[in-house]
Amino acid sequence: MKKLLSLVLALVVLCACVPASAATPYKKGGTLQNESHYATRELQPGTAYMVENVDVPFAPTSVTVYKVNMPANKVQAQAAATFAQNGNGLWDVDISSIGMDQDATRDDREQKYVIEYTDGTRYYYVNYYVNAQGNGKVLATFDAYYQGHANAFGPKVDGSWKTYAVVDLAVQGTQSYKLIASGGWYLGTVSVTVDGDQVVVDYLMAEDVNTADVHDDLFVKGEYVNIFADAASIDMNAESSFEFGKAISISGDLAGDTVVCLFVDVECAYNVSCPFVTRFWPNLRENKNIVETMNVLLGQ
Repeated sequence: MKKLLSLVLALVVLCACVPASAATPYKKGGTLQNESHYATRELQPGTAYMVENVDVPFAPTSVTVYKVNMPANKVQAQAAATFAQNGNGLWDVDISSIGMDQDATRDDREQKYVIEYTDGTRYYYVNYYVNAQGNGKVLATFDAYYQGHANAFGPKVDGSWKTYAVVDLAVQGTQSYKLIASGGWYLGTVSVTVDGDQVVVDYLMAEDVNTADVHDDLFVKGEYVNIFADAASIDMNAESSFEFGKAISISGDLAGDTVVCLFVDVECAYNVSCPFVTRFWPNLRENKNIVETMNVLLGQ
């Protein structure tokens, strides 16, 4: 099963315009990250459209700008961009080469641009939005990201807002649990697959279900998975030899326990404007029922 360990804003599919090697850095072990938060600013029509002060984690050798049709989430055009490092050690890019609409009198919906920085091996992406207001102003903004930790939804770890899932490993096949960031944002699912004595824990981001998605809106900065015999023994800082996607022996690694507490902690930054990132309300009846069912299972 493919899970998203993309370190986000990557153009996974660019209508076959981007070489396959572009996908490599976003898998596990990648080093890309973008923790910046940018405010909206006003652009001056008729001047170059500059994307300034971007903190790229390597020195790019080329920069490409992509114009994206937002409703269809498809690339409409692409062009090489002029770029240079400024006095702050950050990168400024002129994206006017894509053919920017500089008519501030138009009242159009927001236009999205994706800027790709690369040194030939590593790739780094920034989403940029330009919106003609129809009142003489053109506004531009970067994506806003939240930093947080995502957990398998279930009861709360004692003294924390983080959660764990109670799993019955006597059930053969795959069981799924919601992956929730910061207690309030749905990002995807955690899967637990049991095959005889073997169990594999994995996760899949909701946006990665659509393999034709133009870009990713999640940075995964770290991941942790551990399994405990009961709630009282959960230690969120304990060393773990378990890994996502790798088999665990129920008899050998878990001492034969079949009702266990699964603690997943995916450290990430996520774009709340992404259509696959949705609000999650733990106090809704159906979610309370999930927690109650898990507590009953654990108490048996």
